[in-house]
Parts: sequence; C-alpha cells; structure tokens
Amino acid sequence: MNKCCKNKNNCFNMKKVIIISIVLISILLVGCIGSNSIVGKWKCDDNRHKYEFTNDGVWIVNGQERGTYTFDSNNIFIYDGQYDYNFHWGYTMVDSDTMYIQTSAAGRWIFERI
Repeated sequence: MNKCCKNKNNCFNMKKVIIISIVLISILLVGCIGSNSIVGKWKCDDNRHKYEFTNDGVWIVNGQERGTYTFDSNNIFIYDGQYDYNFHWGYTMVDSDTMYIQTSAAGRWIFERI
C-alpha cells in the first residue's frame, strides 16, 4: 500500500478530492473558452454593419470577404484588403454576446452576436 494512504478511507477520500478538483477545473476552463472570443458573426447597433470574424482569421463585412485579422485580449488588428490598409481597434467584451469596439475615426460601436 502507498505510504500516503495508510488506510483505505483516507486514500479513497483523496482520490475523490482529486477527481472533483479536476472536474471543477475542467468546467471552469470550458466556460472560459470562447467567452472572450470575437470569432463569429456580429451586428452593429447602427444596423448597417455586419462583421464576421472567422476561425481562420478572415474578416467579412456585410457578407463580403474584406481582409484578415488577429486579436489579443483588448485589440483587433485588421488588414483591409479592399483598401490595402492596416488598422487596429480596441475592443471590450461585455459578455459573450456583446462587444464594444472603439475606433479613432468613428468612436465607439456596440456589436451584438448574431
């Protein structure tokens, strides 16, 4: 028998604690995945702009492929292929379905996931 488990009850309880901890950590990690992701389709509150950010880094505007993007925790870096121009937006995820985008030219936009 393992030196750490001098009796079967302690060993069984330790295994339960480890299993429950692994399950809880897994649930927390799965809950975080995607919650801050901009990947998906978004509609601006002005009802004129619909953006899609694909898994493979393509930026689509109103149904037309427009360029590419990368992002980190607070910034979206976009290459606009239509105008051969690079720019960046600051963004904040309010929740998994609401995003604020801050631009230097147009101010703040509110996007809802569609």
